[in-house]
Amino acid sequence: MKMSIAKNRIAVILAVMILIVALTACVNTPEPNEISNKEELNDKAKLAYSEVLDQYKDAAELSWKEYKQKKDEYPLVCSQAMNNYTGSGYLYYAYYDLNGDGLDELMIGSDWDVHGYDPVTSDIFVYNDGQMYSVLDSRFKDADEFATIYDPTVYRNNVIRIGITTDYSEETWFLKLNDEGTSLETVDYLNYKEGKYYQGRKTITEQEYRYFRNQFKDYDSNFEGHEENDIPYLVLISNVEGE
Repeated sequence: MKMSIAKNRIAVILAVMILIVALTACVNTPEPNEISNKEELNDKAKLAYSEVLDQYKDAAELSWKEYKQKKDEYPLVCSQAMNNYTGSGYLYYAYYDLNGDGLDELMIGSDWDVHGYDPVTSDIFVYNDGQMYSVLDSRFKDADEFATIYDPTVYRNNVIRIGITTDYSEETWFLKLNDEGTSLETVDYLNYKEGKYYQGRKTITEQEYRYFRNQFKDYDSNFEGHEENDIPYLVLISNVEGE
């Protein structure tokens, strides 16, 4: 009798374990239709993104002076990227999923140094509901005689850091693409102005300011100080002689 009860208990336990494994597989394994839909969406997105790449290729035929005169003809082109490129640099692009939803964004990179610095991220385009558009505000990507945009960086945890300096202030923005992939959300904002340090509207100390500027860095333990995401940028076009 005891043997029979023990066998029944073992059978019940095995049945429960099998059910748990089956349910886990159902939860974690994407449905074929879901995979197919993502592939189809990515194909449509890349087709839409091609308009951006074409405008960059056309604008790259111009000098910086010519580009500034005809800037309105290239509404999808980031002037900061063109400023970097026309100074004997490169333009880059990459398809990269910034928020893990399976749909690639279009990353535009640029590099003003011909000696091998990694590209800085100059613009980010998304594809949603059949529409393609940039999620970066113009202040983060357009060259300005009164403000300098420095080292736009995508960290390994996909937080985007962008700095803006003027003669009287230094701003550091930390942004992240939202889960829906429709816009960038502000994760944090720091500002140094007229000798005072701020986090948002709150006054902070210089020590706190320096700490918060580094809070989202995701260091690679194998290479101390490496903080940038290895986005698979490809060369779109080069302004370097002989390439």
